[in-house]
Amino acid sequence: GQTYFQDRALYYTSLPIQEQATRGNWDFQLTPIYFVGILNFIVNDFDDENYLHYGQITDRATHSVMYDKLTFIYIELPKFKKTKAELSSHLEKWLWFFNELSKLDEIPEIFKEDIIKDAFSLSELAKMKPEKRKEYELSLKYYRDWVNTMTTAMDTAEAEGIARGMEEGLEKGMEKGMEKGMEKGIERGIEKVAKISILQGLDNETISIITELSLDDIEKLR
Repeated sequence: GQTYFQDRALYYTSLPIQEQATRGNWDFQLTPIYFVGILNFIVNDFDDENYLHYGQITDRATHSVMYDKLTFIYIELPKFKKTKAELSSHLEKWLWFFNELSKLDEIPEIFKEDIIKDAFSLSELAKMKPEKRKEYELSLKYYRDWVNTMTTAMDTAEAEGIARGMEEGLEKGMEKGMEKGMEKGIERGIEKVAKISILQGLDNETISIITELSLDDIEKLR
């Protein structure tokens, strides 16, 4: 839901900020934090038609950025109205995919050579038989939460990658940064499914079929 959404976003970002504190002689230097929210609702604070909102702490008089290490990126999916034929960037393909996911029986042809096909494979876990779905209850919840509202404070490499993209222009930077963030989210989601499968006692071969991970990669997670 959207109740106190921006308050919650600020709270989530405060956690990785505090985790950067080190014992001993620390000079308070922080790594950039990016909050990326892909939302299946409209935020009451935004009364315009833009689906993409990019915010940093700015000076109200000059509108210049006062602090560039804390960035909030919100994408309101209900405001994204483009059809499949109108998609012109990789970011737009992702947003269309999120909007249409529940309606898709098979992955569209335009995504078959794209990393989005991996996200579609993950979504098929939700179609398991009831007895199997119970085993994957936690992993499915993780995946649905990620689809509806991906809220993550990225690590140093991810943050710097997005920051470099932003310097080249918001649209281009968002496309590159979001793609990298999505790839990382998919990778973590697959690994989480594998780990939960291990805890449920499934063998490596079965887990490999479900996640498409190699047997060696699965063994490393044990």
